[in-house]
Amino acid sequence: MVWRELRAPFIQGMDSKNSRIGLAATVLALLLTYLASQSQGFLDQNFTHVSYGLLFVFMGVVCNAVFAATRITTEKESQTWPLLLVTSLSDYDILMGKAVSAFRRCLPIWGLLAGHVVLFALIGYIHPAALFHLLIVAVWVTCFVTGAGLYFSARFRHTTAAVVANFSLILGLWAVGPIVAGLLSLTGRHGDILAKYMWAHPMVQTEVIMAGASGANNAGLTLGALEYGSENVMFGMDRRAIGFGEMTTILLITAGIYILAGLLFFWLAKRRLRRNVF
Repeated sequence: MVWRELRAPFIQGMDSKNSRIGLAATVLALLLTYLASQSQGFLDQNFTHVSYGLLFVFMGVVCNAVFAATRITTEKESQTWPLLLVTSLSDYDILMGKAVSAFRRCLPIWGLLAGHVVLFALIGYIHPAALFHLLIVAVWVTCFVTGAGLYFSARFRHTTAAVVANFSLILGLWAVGPIVAGLLSLTGRHGDILAKYMWAHPMVQTEVIMAGASGANNAGLTLGALEYGSENVMFGMDRRAIGFGEMTTILLITAGIYILAGLLFFWLAKRRLRRNVF
């Protein structure tokens, strides 16, 4: 199952050659934006790299949500799902193959983020610590979104329903949640709880990481001198600056919670795998 999913083209209906051409064109367009930013004198500023980081993480979330939610429903719609279930593959093997497939298809997107950080870390515009922190964010986002997508893909028969359900979960957590948090913060109640909630938002984490570790001024600092301003956290009540160790602790705690949630969704998907086959 894993081998079959890895051999499938990145985009359905396109061979690997066309996929590589598309990726090369994307990288070329990205390099042109770098040249444009450099001509304006913005490339050594942290707000520029915050923007790139937010863009890449947003693309990674969307890509992962779509591909994870379509792994099983496409089999159902093509009438190959019953044939797959009668093979000697276990439910775990089938789900793991689908999870690897979703990860593999989103890898070029996360690769753009990693390439951006590595490139400008070598140039001296991003601190290498950003790569470690963004890796934590990418891992927990991938585990959670993939687990949820596989569950909805196993739960529903049609691709549209699974994708909508997965996006509804994501929007509820990371779009509606902040709006509700902002409204509740106006009352002056539960400020600390709302601030902690916002610290667990992937886009907020990305903004804080890039704002504190990018830019010519921050890239040359030691680990002990790095400061991540909590004022970048929307609706945050605690506006003190935190160091590298505390930032790492926050990211690891968030990652642990979301990874456990992703594994729970994976287990629920495994339970529903052979229900309502036809």
